[in-house]
Amino acid sequence: MEIKDFIDKVISYKNKTITDEVFLLIQNNKDFMQEYLQLVHEKA
Repeated sequence: MEIKDFIDKVISYKNKTITDEVFLLIQNNKDFMQEYLQLVHEKA
């Protein structure tokens, strides 16, 4: 494995964890969730 491959693997993993953290934040915050649902509704 090359260093670039390793770095890509680590960054990919971190991106997934950040995405998970953001969605949990939205789910656990009533105001964020209402705003998110409104945005999704407008774009659908």
